[in-house]
Amino acid sequence: MNHRAHVFKKCLAIAAVLLAPFFCGRVFAVDPFAGAVRELAGKILAIVGTQESVGFRFQSLTSLGTKETSAARQALETELRAKGLRIAADPKAAMKVKVTLSENLLQYLWIAEIQRDKSTRW
Repeated sequence: MNHRAHVFKKCLAIAAVLLAPFFCGRVFAVDPFAGAVRELAGKILAIVGTQESVGFRFQSLTSLGTKETSAARQALETELRAKGLRIAADPKAAMKVKVTLSENLLQYLWIAEIQRDKSTRW
């Protein structure tokens, strides 16, 4: 192997090491809410169960754009339905779930407020 080819391979290896975190971060950032959505859906189902339909509201108090906010809401609704929760079309359902997505400087915060008649549980 000549000297130029050897230097080129070394430079290519160094570039790959330096750029790997950037590209890997992009791959894993495709669905940054997946783990949180699964965990929150499980906690909601543990309280609500699947016996009745619930009214569902979602609000975002984050700096996310409309597209990302919509994707977060859709991911949560999909996970809830996949776990057996029936989301009512009627907003006057006896049980209501309101989810708020907020953020601080480091991370996102998911808050679920579950209301049955006059009783509220966080």
